[in-house]
Amino acid sequence: MQYTVYFCHMFLLHYKDNFISASECRSFILYYGHEVLAGILPDEYYVHYCMLAAAVYLLVKDNITEEERQFAADLLYDFHSLQEKYYGVSSLTINAHNMGRHIADGVKLAGPMWVTSTFSFESNCGHYVSLIHGTQNIGLQVCVDKACMEMAPSLICLYF
Repeated sequence: MQYTVYFCHMFLLHYKDNFISASECRSFILYYGHEVLAGILPDEYYVHYCMLAAAVYLLVKDNITEEERQFAADLLYDFHSLQEKYYGVSSLTINAHNMGRHIADGVKLAGPMWVTSTFSFESNCGHYVSLIHGTQNIGLQVCVDKACMEMAPSLICLYF
């Protein structure tokens, strides 16, 4: 219980600052969200959340059977089908569509969700954004800075 209280405290601190890390979000969905939200959300919203949490739990397991994968796919399909009813048409983003309609298929093709994480891709996008210093010749800026970063270790070895 103390573990749950600690993570809820950290989650709320970051939420207050409009920042929730991916690992905090994952922990909330997988470990303690159902405890925290029970009795707070109206029953239909709580069940809707639990559809998502159960599907994610199944899809991140190291070993998942075809029956579990299909059950998770059905849960996500139902979750997505109810999303507009509960949260409005503006909640129907491309990410919501991909989650509700395609993620379980990705698990069938590539394995558990944690195997095909996009966090490293998104992190690299952030690094590339930091290489842009102006509005002109953006492609050249990125290429030159990236080349310098790749050459830096070999240049250091030459001089030190």
